Amino acid sequence: MDDGSRVNTGFHLNTNGFERTHVEILTNVLFNKFNLNCSIQSRNRIYILKNSMPQLISIIEPYIIPSMLYKIKPTQIN
Repeated sequence: MDDGSRVNTGFHLNTNGFERTHVEILTNVLFNKFNLNCSIQSRNRIYILKNSMPQLISIIEPYIIPSMLYKIKPTQIN
């Protein structure tokens, strides 16, 4: 739960420790199995695009522990 974070309107997965070919395989799985639109950015990080955020959140939210929910929820200013 700690190797990703919301960036602007999308989400980064910190996959920079993996080889490019493995990151390409993962982005294909994320698209084919979960319909998540992704791109590979510098240092092999996966970026999940804004239009896939509702789908990503619906998939992972039930498994996120409360102290990590800030990573997927928009910041609220009171």
